[in-house]
Amino acid sequence: WGPAWVVWRHSPGWVGWGPLPPHAHWRTGAGLTISNRELDATLEPDSYSFVDERQLTSGQLDRHIARAERNATLLRDTENVTHYTAVDSRVVNHGIDVDRFEHDMAQKVKRHRIVDSDGARGDQVKGDQVFVFRPNVEDKPPTRTPSTQPASAAKTERQIERERRRAETEQSQRQADVDKQKRKEQNKVEEQRRLEQKKLEKQRLKEQQRIEEQRRLEQKRQKKQQRKSEKPPGGTNARL
Repeated sequence: WGPAWVVWRHSPGWVGWGPLPPHAHWRTGAGLTISNRELDATLEPDSYSFVDERQLTSGQLDRHIARAERNATLLRDTENVTHYTAVDSRVVNHGIDVDRFEHDMAQKVKRHRIVDSDGARGDQVKGDQVFVFRPNVEDKPPTRTPSTQPASAAKTERQIERERRRAETEQSQRQADVDKQKRKEQNKVEEQRRLEQKKLEKQRLKEQQRIEEQRRLEQKRQKKQQRKSEKPPGGTNARL
């Protein structure tokens, strides 16, 4: 993988990435203008691509990307490891550490060097070299003094804040919807349990009534048998 303006996610066995939102900026001395927590609240599950960690260096990575239906589960199972820093005045994304990857996966990651290319050759890869055309940008003084617009900068800050609040609101709404669905499921289970208990109680009462009826009939039969056994032989008109 190469340097990319993305969010990285990782768990043992899985690696995921998604594009940084438009309001994510890099500020010299301050770093990235958005936290990992805000990134989690901003990006939707379908913004990510996930792949088995062992396939991260595959030359046909697109064949190993997990189905989008699994993203929500993989998003919960992975951790945001996005980590941007500055090295020699260059922005570097240390989200997926190469040395750790090589150690965990027991495989060597091939390194490439970026080499300047002339415009005619275009972008090419030869061996461990990647030829990339870089135009020669002359450092000329401006023809006029650029105007400073602090109001525009403040407007940008307000836009970023609105985006952050909107993301938090949407996240809260999604969580509220999840909680509502959970309560609905719990109420459904509780109602089913109540109906089942009522059914069992009705069956128990019916069984008690049946046993009581049998007992009553048995007592009646025993009394009848007792009266019959106490009756004198030959009836009441027998003479001695």
